[in-house]
Amino acid sequence: FYKMDVNRIKNEQSRINFEHTLQAYYAKNYKACVLLLYDLTINDLYRKMILMNDSGYANLNTEIDKLSKALDGNNANKYSEIETRILKIYEGRQFLGDSTISLLKYLKETRDMCAHPFIFGEIDYAPESELVFAFMSKIYNDILIVGAFFKKPYEIIGKEIDRRIYPNLNSGALFVFDEKTVKSETMKAEKLLDKYFKDFTDDNLKEIFNTSLDLII
Repeated sequence: FYKMDVNRIKNEQSRINFEHTLQAYYAKNYKACVLLLYDLTINDLYRKMILMNDSGYANLNTEIDKLSKALDGNNANKYSEIETRILKIYEGRQFLGDSTISLLKYLKETRDMCAHPFIFGEIDYAPESELVFAFMSKIYNDILIVGAFFKKPYEIIGKEIDRRIYPNLNSGALFVFDEKTVKSETMKAEKLLDKYFKDFTDDNLKEIFNTSLDLII
C-alpha cells in the first residue's frame, strides 16, 4: 500500500474511513473490508456531487434534491435504492470512465454477497485478498484522490477566463505584451489554475493544454 497515501485523499471523512478499510485489510477481514470500502465510496461520490454542484462544475440540483428528499426519514430499506441512484447518476452523466463504472458495479455485487451471503447460497463467502486489493487500488486512484470530475474541463475554466481575465478580448482592443503585462497576465492565469488545480486530474490538465493549444493555433 505504499502507493496509496491516505493524505492524498481529498475528503477528510473519506480519508478516515479509508484508514478503517486498510485496517480491516491488514487484519485479513476481507468481508468487512469490502463493506467499509463500498460505504465510503458511495458517501464520497455523494459529497463530490454536492461539491461539483456548489462550485458550478456541473448542474446537479435536480439529482441532489431527489436524493435529499429520499434521505428524509429513517427507513433503512431506502438506502440501497439511494446507493443505486448515485451510481446511475455517475454512469448517466459519464463523470467516470467505463472501467471504473464496471468495477463499481462489481463492487456492489461483491458487497451484497458479503452482507447477505445466505441469499446467494454461500454462507461462508469471503472475497479473495487480490480482489479486495484491486477494488481498493482502483477506487483510490479513480475516485478518492480526485477532487471533482469534469467531462469538459476547459468549459469550466474557459468561462472564468472570459469573465475575469480577458473581458475585453473580443472587443477589438489591442494588447501590448510588454514585460509588465506578461507578468500581470501570468499571475492572473496562475491564480485561476490554483483555484481549480486541487480538483483537476492529470487528464483534465492535459485536455486543457491541448484545447488551449488548438485555440492558439
